Amino acid sequence: MAKKAKITAANIMKAMGLEDEKKTVLACGMNEDTVEISVKPRLSLPERANMIQDILSMVFITSPDGAVIYHPEFKRFAFEYEIVNYFTDISLPVNSDKAWEFLDRTGIANRIANTVRDGYIIEIITEANEMIEYRKQELLKRSKLDQVLDGLVDVLGAAQSKTENLDLGQIIAYAQENAPELKEKLDTLLRSEIAEAPAD
Repeated sequence: MAKKAKITAANIMKAMGLEDEKKTVLACGMNEDTVEISVKPRLSLPERANMIQDILSMVFITSPDGAVIYHPEFKRFAFEYEIVNYFTDISLPVNSDKAWEFLDRTGIANRIANTVRDGYIIEIITEANEMIEYRKQELLKRSKLDQVLDGLVDVLGAAQSKTENLDLGQIIAYAQENAPELKEKLDTLLRSEIAEAPAD
């Protein structure tokens, strides 16, 4: 008995009429001033990942002293800018104020989102929002860790001669005893690290 050939992804795409994925045209303006914008129907996987990373880079900005700061005020700008940037052939202004004026006054990002299949751009925005929340939690956790470590440095700096030959556990015990305000933070931090450690 002959072995049945596997059905390929190409077979299914052809059966569903999805072989040709043509760009759509979005018309802006009226009469002789009409401009036709080419809109991609979808992004490749690397493009999709890069779009999300570009959004993140616009809302998480590194200050001159190396601190990463979250700027929610740039969120709408980042989303709309990257929708236009990744889905169309529009050349956006390099100047951020001019780019914002263009996006804000034309509402072009919403028109592009409505041109692409239902929910497609919303999916990408949702994923970007999830990454933003993840980064915010990472920054919060790092900030708490920095506070604890700064407190430890202060305590240990004041008692350096007493801790020269102690291991980490003894140093933590010493810090808890001599800086009770750090005890809760240390306990919370250690419990969090133990909980997140992969099981053997």
